Amino acid sequence: ANIKLPHEIHWKLSDDEAWRVREAVAENAKATPEILLQLSEDENDRVRLAVAKNANSTPEIIEKLQKNN
Repeated sequence: ANIKLPHEIHWKLSDDEAWRVREAVAENAKATPEILLQLSEDENDRVRLAVAKNANSTPEIIEKLQKNN
């Protein structure tokens, strides 16, 4: 994903129908904790895994992912 995309575009893409798009948002180094929190509830395992690997994921997000796994 393009790290220069505006924040609003990341929000739109985080709700895309295609899981690969949501995964790319979750992998993005510019993804905010708010977006990652939303994606931590994604139905797709690969999206949630990308959230877990993102350095911007807070301890609370990681804990939520562990509870839902």
